[in-house]
Amino acid sequence: MKYIEKLKNPKWQKKRLEILNRDNFKCRNCESDEKCLQIHHLIYNDCEPWEYENRNLITLCEDCHKEEEFQKNFTNMGIDYLTSQGFLRSDISKIICFFSNKTDLMTDIETFEYYKTLTKKLINNG
Repeated sequence: MKYIEKLKNPKWQKKRLEILNRDNFKCRNCESDEKCLQIHHLIYNDCEPWEYENRNLITLCEDCHKEEEFQKNFTNMGIDYLTSQGFLRSDISKIICFFSNKTDLMTDIETFEYYKTLTKKLINNG
């Protein structure tokens, strides 16, 4: 069964409603109750969408959900790049901590090249 079909399953609809109720039908990020609300999986496991523990699901508006997915993909690209350059996980954690305070750098995919350049400078000077 395709994922989109699973989201039509009554078990998922029930789980979705539980999460929306728990979160008072508001986005947990921007607190909007006017936008289209979606349920975001904080982690992904090899199980059905409705089998996740409630603590691993949150309500996000469509805009915040897109931003969350973008940030996750952007971070994964950075980790992949650093791993390919031979960095240890401890090095990567330090770099992520550094960039976590630089949210203005993480606004779009074009900044990935800047991220790579700045990381090289950071490592070469450190």
